[in-house]
Amino acid sequence: MALSYFRLEISYREPPFLPPKRWRPLPQVYFASLPFSAPELPCLPRAEAIAERLRAIQ
Repeated sequence: MALSYFRLEISYREPPFLPPKRWRPLPQVYFASLPFSAPELPCLPRAEAIAERLRAIQ
């Protein structure tokens, strides 16, 4: 069995200005093996995500 790993990065963000949107992940082959259905995930609207990146590089 191959070993797997993932990287988790946690950073401080300003509180969102716009309300988060709900996003349903694109179907993946492994979803059928999960004991639950893939949930919708809250995410920043595109404009706010771009603004966050611009703020972070200053």
